[in-house]
Parts: sequence; C-alpha cells; structure tokens
Amino acid sequence: MTPSDYTEQQIHRYRQMSGEQRLLIALNLHEMSCEIARDGIRSALKVDFFRLAGDAYELHRFVRRRAVTILGQPAFLASPEDVILHKLRWYRISPSIARFQMPWAS
Repeated sequence: MTPSDYTEQQIHRYRQMSGEQRLLIALNLHEMSCEIARDGIRSALKVDFFRLAGDAYELHRFVRRRAVTILGQPAFLASPEDVILHKLRWYRISPSIARFQMPWAS
C-alpha cells in the first residue's frame, strides 16, 4: 500500500465515524498524552508530539513509524532520523520560536 493509499483509507474511515466516536478518540489521545507527560515528568522522559502535514516527506514518515505500547496503551514512534529531520524542518520554518527551545542555535 502506498502512503497516499493509506492516507486515503484513514480519511475514509474518519469520515465514516460519528461525532461521538471522533470525540472519544480525541479524549483518549488527550488522556494518553497527559499520562505520558506526567510519567515523563516523574522519570525525566521527554516526549514530542508531531502533527501529520500533507507533504510527501510527512506521509513517508507516517508509514515508517513503529507501533509500541506505552503505559499499556498502543502508540506510534517515529524513527530517530525522522525526529531529527522533523525538528530541523520545524526550525527552518519558525526559527524565532525554535530558538527559545534550542538556545545553542542562537
């Protein structure tokens, strides 16, 4: 399956969901992200959440993700290379904001 086929399949599934189903998914994701953040604070673990943009690189990054279980919940992790590339792309798009988080780049 190509990245665009997979994306179309996900969009089709999303459109078939009711508003309640979409809200439940959003609430579950929010609760999971809060729990991961709380656990990260307790264990000094840092977690970054990246949204999926629509360009070809982002679709390939989405396909390359790895399925894992975090705190008993299914999750996906990007490859270390994709995380670095994503952060570099983000820095290029918004350098003024990124400098607050990467003081060595100033």
